[in-house]
Amino acid sequence: MDTNEDYLWNPIACTEDKFVVCEADPDECLTSPCDPNADCTNTIGSFTCECHSDYYGDGFTCQPFCSTGFTMHGGYCYGLSPTPGKAVEALNYCTSQGGRAAEPRSQEEHDNIKALLTGSTWIGITDLNNPGTFTYASDDSALVFTSWAAAPGSGNCVIMDSGQDYDWAQDSCLDTNPVVCQQGEYIY
Repeated sequence: MDTNEDYLWNPIACTEDKFVVCEADPDECLTSPCDPNADCTNTIGSFTCECHSDYYGDGFTCQPFCSTGFTMHGGYCYGLSPTPGKAVEALNYCTSQGGRAAEPRSQEEHDNIKALLTGSTWIGITDLNNPGTFTYASDDSALVFTSWAAAPGSGNCVIMDSGQDYDWAQDSCLDTNPVVCQQGEYIY
């Protein structure tokens, strides 16, 4: 640019020394514009905020996928009851927490639930509505996955049995066990 010609562009030889005007792009992330549960990415002239994987939102406001006491495992939120109860009490507890007793519908879900357990635990499978045919307690639908123990026991309700590597065993619905609750639909 030639200052003698009203600041018009003027081609010059590359060997001439001239002043250069530079503008640095500020790092907008330094002011912490994003939610504490989000990552800020500085871009030229702007920034983006993205919630952490266990949160959802626009990056400026992020909410946890799971309620207090529940943790994300494999796309669902799971939580254990604080005290043991009979099967019906267990189902009611999960409902009161905005969920249902966990219903493993694949080996992956079974393994995710198993990783949370420290003892035998109720799951949402019974044959109370149709004796002899076990179904999911939440919707009475047919089982699409099973993991029955070698010694499946007897009873109308089902536990993940710690004595049998957390495979499923029938148990009396009047026995007391903790329950693993599941919230929400699968999160991709």
